[in-house]
Amino acid sequence: MRMHVQGRNLQLSDALHEYAARRIGFAFDRVADRIREVAVRLTNINGPRGGDDKLCQVQVRLASGGSLLLEDRDASAYRAVDRSIGRIKRIVRDEIRRKRDRRRRDRRTR
Repeated sequence: MRMHVQGRNLQLSDALHEYAARRIGFAFDRVADRIREVAVRLTNINGPRGGDDKLCQVQVRLASGGSLLLEDRDASAYRAVDRSIGRIKRIVRDEIRRKRDRRRRDRRTR
């Protein structure tokens, strides 16, 4: 599983980069063989004006094909990373289960 963490219009500190990479590792450790790539993009939408302006986009490309994308917004980049990776983890888990169950059903009908 490849990981990419990048910032757009946002100075991505080493601490934030490491935090996002660690969260990705914890979230997808058990299913890493089923994931090709995880990309996290952090963007400061409003610039210096403040507000809920940190956007975290997480894209997961599955090894079996397909891609999942999720976005979350918060005033804190750390909270945006936490929520978006937590949510995409559940979505990926459900997608992997759906594909596994579909394969099992197909085998039974043969």
